[in-house]
Amino acid sequence: METYLVSFGSDYKRKPHPVLGYWPLLGDDAVLSVEADDKGEAREKVHALIGPAWCAIYGPTDSPGWDYRYLGSLYAAVKDPKPKDWTVGVSVTVDTDGKLTLNLEDLTLDLTSEGAALSVIADLEDRMTFWQPSVVWVKREPSTP
Repeated sequence: METYLVSFGSDYKRKPHPVLGYWPLLGDDAVLSVEADDKGEAREKVHALIGPAWCAIYGPTDSPGWDYRYLGSLYAAVKDPKPKDWTVGVSVTVDTDGKLTLNLEDLTLDLTSEGAALSVIADLEDRMTFWQPSVVWVKREPSTP
């Protein structure tokens, strides 16, 4: 048996992998490994585990051509996939003057407590810097009978 490395390209940096879930490291030159007798068997095992959702397989003597990060066994990653999403709380408060305020909970605190990877938290914080939610409150006229 030899160890083969499975890469994922950049597709899954910002979107969830269909089997492994949201794992941005897959898009950062990261690889998972699979044990096989030859490259053909490695391809069959990878396809059986995750279908076509991968980029390339490198053999024990192949150089991927970059400084990759080893994430562990593909079997373990499939057995224990990363979450596909997390919940961030939103609330509305009303002060004594009747002013309504939309509040987003602290992303870092919220996502850390849910076990999100630091790369996920950093990515979402970057996105929130540019996306500021706004709400327009409209008073609805009472219906007449």
